[in-house]
Amino acid sequence: MAKDGSKRVEIAGIDDKRQITAVFAGTMAGEFLPPLLIYQGKTAKCLPLVEFRSDWHIIYTENHWSNEKTMFDYVNKILVPYIEKKRKHLQVDLQVQALVLFERFRGQCTNFFWICSKPIGSSL
Repeated sequence: MAKDGSKRVEIAGIDDKRQITAVFAGTMAGEFLPPLLIYQGKTAKCLPLVEFRSDWHIIYTENHWSNEKTMFDYVNKILVPYIEKKRKHLQVDLQVQALVLFERFRGQCTNFFWICSKPIGSSL
């Protein structure tokens, strides 16, 4: 992690061999949304001692894989706030629906995930 505009980035923690999964998203307008980083571990002690940006969502699972729970977290912590912010910026009614496309991976986008998903902006 380096400051914007840095021309050189030192590699910190090169000996760190932790397993990690990252979930990324982008918009049709070319914006990148904050990532979801999933570390392997059973407690918060598995997380690195790094101060991540406040809009990133950093969690852990026993195997560092994205699953149904992490997808609900991603929707609630990353997608919904982004869409609500965009609606406010564009001054559109909160009832206007947003389209979110997922690459469907059975381990994270389960039938329960699809059944429970409601229009963005309502609680999951």
